[in-house]
Amino acid sequence: MTGYRGAYLKKEANIKNIEARLDWLLSGIANPKMLTIVEQKALSSQRQFAKFAIQKSVIQSISLNTLKSIANEILDGKADGSSGFDYMDSLRSKLRLLVTQSPSGRRSNEAKHARSEETIAQLKTQLYQVELLNLQRSKAYFDLFQRAVSIGNDPSLPESLRFRLTSVVEDHRDLYLGLIGPQEIVGNSKLRIVAGKKRDEN
Repeated sequence: MTGYRGAYLKKEANIKNIEARLDWLLSGIANPKMLTIVEQKALSSQRQFAKFAIQKSVIQSISLNTLKSIANEILDGKADGSSGFDYMDSLRSKLRLLVTQSPSGRRSNEAKHARSEETIAQLKTQLYQVELLNLQRSKAYFDLFQRAVSIGNDPSLPESLRFRLTSVVEDHRDLYLGLIGPQEIVGNSKLRIVAGKKRDEN
């Protein structure tokens, strides 16, 4: 008897839960602007609606299968040609649409859109700053490299020093210069002079 009474009380609580959910949906449809953000999120899907609960009320979290079975049992006939659950779910969908079309819903969507645009603008600014910094570094590096080439071509330097500097420049060019500006640097006439001198001396 105890188990039977417990099951009866559980089903009675589930019925009151479904009835209260129906009243909540109808009240929301009458005044969608009164819904909180949490309540709006509960309308996003059938599963979220089943999980939805209101503290200190009979609306408590319930399994989706139980929600369907109880709604079909007590709400059949509420809408022509629809099951009880389908009727309740149509109200959920209707209220969700009203919320997204209401001024508060539009403001929420507009706020999300504005935040997205702000994030994109910040990323574009950061990307521009990175590209500018890379360009400045490339120019500084290229200038330093050209100076090294110029020193290597200076006839006033001892032959051994010129040869060592030329070797360093050639090795460095082969290893690294393609990373920052291969077309500009390889096409530079001074580099061709250095490469020619090294071949002649070998």
